[in-house]
Amino acid sequence: LQAATARQKEFGMYVLDVNMPNMDGITLVGELRALGTQAPIIMLTTETDKGKMEEAKRLGATGWIVKPFEAEKFIKTWQSTTAWLYQDAGIAKVDPATLGIAKP
Repeated sequence: LQAATARQKEFGMYVLDVNMPNMDGITLVGELRALGTQAPIIMLTTETDKGKMEEAKRLGATGWIVKPFEAEKFIKTWQSTTAWLYQDAGIAKVDPATLGIAKP
């Protein structure tokens, strides 16, 4: 949280796990939003509990991906949570192939 506070304008997106040392990811979502962070926050976790998902969303998480996951799932979640950034900047969506991610 200290690093995010000091450098929050440098982060274009946060990827958090629910289970982290010192502070759980759901609490961190709330803390980041309380600081005024506008960046998308994607939860990447093994947790499947609907209550945790709803709490994270209520606090400001913009996406939830359950591990293990396919790279294409991450790209789609990232694109859907950042679409407004690209529209505002006039940038086209990212094609996973341009990132070196091949379809299985």
